[in-house]
Amino acid sequence: MSGLPLFDNDVRVHISEHMKPVLAGLFSGKADVPVEVVSAKKEGIGAFLFAETHKNNLPIMLRCCEEELKIMIATGRAPSPFYFERAVILARRERDYALEIQVCEVLIKAYEVYNEAYAKLGRIPPASTAYVSGEMKKRLAAARKNLGPECGKIGQNIL
Repeated sequence: MSGLPLFDNDVRVHISEHMKPVLAGLFSGKADVPVEVVSAKKEGIGAFLFAETHKNNLPIMLRCCEEELKIMIATGRAPSPFYFERAVILARRERDYALEIQVCEVLIKAYEVYNEAYAKLGRIPPASTAYVSGEMKKRLAAARKNLGPECGKIGQNIL
């Protein structure tokens, strides 16, 4: 073990600079959550605690995605794909292909930024980030196909 921290301050700054603009206004209006989640948030309880009991609730999954990105910005840790995958599945069930595209693009962007941060340290990122990005890219292609010609208007600001 080299004794170097996994992420130094420069890397956290890199992640923050690239992810804060993505996080701003993310899923606006789509992440309205039930009262119990809002009251839990006021008490300092994260939305992720509701992930198991509310895994079929799209607004909560979107809120969990936002929290994962905030944690990524604060700590430099890669976001957990679970919440993003659930949000994509739920958006597709609702035939909200634009939202499905947005969620896929955000996770792909997060992993790209994460991998760039690893590269800054001269390290190889975990293989799981490549696998998840690959799976999300497949989902993204399918969502764009489902959306059809409108697809060109969506998500161009993220990637």
